[in-house]
Amino acid sequence: RLAESAFGDGSLLLERYLPAPRHIEVQVFADSRGNLVHLGERDCSTQRRHQKLIEEAPAPGLPEPLRERLRAAALVVAREIGYVSAGTVEFLLDGGEFYFMEMNTRLQVEHTVTEAVTGLDLVEWQLRVAAGEPLPLGQSEVRFEGHAIEARVCAEDPERGFLPSAGRLALLEWPELPCVRVDAGFATGDTVPDCYDSLLGKIIAWAPERGLASARLADALASTYCAGVHTNERWLRRILRSARFLEVRHDVALLDQAAGEFAGPPAAAPEALILAALALHAGEGGAAPREPGAGSPWGLADGFTPNLPARVAYGFSWRGHTHAVELEFVHGRPAAVTVNGGARLALADAACSGAVVAARIETRRRQARYYLDGARVYLWTADEPYELLLEDPRTHEFSPSAATGGLTTPLPGVVVAVPVTVGQKVSAGEVLMVIEAMKMEHAITAPYAGTVETIHFARGERVPEGSALLELARDTGN
Repeated sequence: RLAESAFGDGSLLLERYLPAPRHIEVQVFADSRGNLVHLGERDCSTQRRHQKLIEEAPAPGLPEPLRERLRAAALVVAREIGYVSAGTVEFLLDGGEFYFMEMNTRLQVEHTVTEAVTGLDLVEWQLRVAAGEPLPLGQSEVRFEGHAIEARVCAEDPERGFLPSAGRLALLEWPELPCVRVDAGFATGDTVPDCYDSLLGKIIAWAPERGLASARLADALASTYCAGVHTNERWLRRILRSARFLEVRHDVALLDQAAGEFAGPPAAAPEALILAALALHAGEGGAAPREPGAGSPWGLADGFTPNLPARVAYGFSWRGHTHAVELEFVHGRPAAVTVNGGARLALADAACSGAVVAARIETRRRQARYYLDGARVYLWTADEPYELLLEDPRTHEFSPSAATGGLTTPLPGVVVAVPVTVGQKVSAGEVLMVIEAMKMEHAITAPYAGTVETIHFARGERVPEGSALLELARDTGN
């Protein structure tokens, strides 16, 4: 079906399966006068769903003879077909052997890392060649210096299997750091649609050696702030700082084999919840009324109580967990806090300046960047980005789930397959519907064995996020 959709021909070519190779590609350039050069290779092994996330140049950990063989093979491919312009020859590397995969007849998204290590403008080269000019340099004149790594910042939720995330960008700030380049496609106020690629932008870091380039890129990602959609920024940071990546023990199966290493914590850190409460209190103006028109003293957010320390409570939910934070004030200043009814912690030097909230919690000073957006508090600590949803601290209840039996789509998209019919019995895990969004397909599977009662959408129809796709009656075993 995929082959028929993409190429109009459902015929398949079977090739040897390599379960965990590295993905290495070589940048080539040729002009109409017979000149041909390579501009080095790139490693694009860090992927999810066969789509690249992190690319670097040069490819690390290659013996020099193998590196030269790869480059020479790429030149042979381009020369044999009389190729002209920029091209990328891609290989799969398995042990000491490599296998031709394809040639992309254009500049790739990741051409930036090649530009960083060569100092060349490949777009200019492409335009000059298209105008009939000769290549600006010969092979002996091409120089390589340092190491460059690129990360693709995508609107997707890694905690939910990298599902695409669409919506309006309430905030999007890109880093401005030395030796860091940003090629951005979106800015604050833009809307990320569900019908195109999820790429928001790419961040490239250069350094004299690979370890420093990786650290610079991780720092740049930590200085990227996005509110309104989910992004893969934290996962990228953790990959760049992982031993597998730094020791070049990764391959295309990295995120399948070691996804647990990069997953976030199951519950929010208490320090993050405290900072979020302080930011929210400052955003409310401290003593400002909680509700519009609440002019009585009982509606103030200052927590005033006669003869007792003032207290203000906040409730948050994050990844299905609810949390309660109670701030205690003395003379109008935060002095103590409890989280989820736990121990009373001392607070001091709490302050909000610009978009940064900071406080001394017990003996340690903590700070985070924050952004308030209606019922959501976005918080970026040194370790984790948070999107906290405001809850009533008195109820400690999370939002109800979808009705029993109704299966909803976690993302907007287009139905590309409905392999079941009404009345059909299905097993747990069986595919019920396939949704395409942002160039990726997502299977909706049966959470339990049962019978399909109703199908709400047909193939080719567009479905909004959260829509009920079908009704599945649970098999009781009778």
